[in-house]
Amino acid sequence: MRTLLLTALLVAAGCSSAAVRSEPSNLGNRAPSSAVRSSHVGGSTTSPPMSFRKAWAVAIETAWANSKGAYYRAALTGNPRYPPLLATLVRGGPVYVHTIAYLSALVSMGVRGPPRWRIGNEHVVSIGAGQARLEGCLFDTGSVWRSTGVPAPPSLGGGAGLTASDATLVLEGGRWLVLSDEVSAVSSPKEPGPCHGF
Repeated sequence: MRTLLLTALLVAAGCSSAAVRSEPSNLGNRAPSSAVRSSHVGGSTTSPPMSFRKAWAVAIETAWANSKGAYYRAALTGNPRYPPLLATLVRGGPVYVHTIAYLSALVSMGVRGPPRWRIGNEHVVSIGAGQARLEGCLFDTGSVWRSTGVPAPPSLGGGAGLTASDATLVLEGGRWLVLSDEVSAVSSPKEPGPCHGF
């Protein structure tokens, strides 16, 4: 699924932004929100009070994990417009557009998402005025051909693997939604970054 996300999305959508990925989240294993830092917006530092920052960090981590879980369920069921997934994304944003294109390409090629996945190690890196950056880690067992259950080729996400996520979420209508998400393959949980120790 890692390669599926990275390769098929690029092929299907012709873009370099990555789609979202997820599953039943390991929110109990979240990194502490002490990683939250203020960000600079328009030359001035904007940072909510500490009590809000902690609550926002939990809300942002939860929103990201829910979005990833909904993505995996959409890939597994072959539904590019899976309502619970689209409800977690900024409508018309990079992840929204690329995810629909990518999942549509999978369906048309007869591929379904992995039957098993994990997400975790999510932590908020920065929070600004209505925008936040989060890092997290994903692992899945790889996509398969729908007709046989045999692993799909690497170009379609076959094979298990770790993926690091660097996502931007924005606050819209009182909810944190995923706007963009840069993902990269991780070869080992010993590598530094959000997949370390995953």
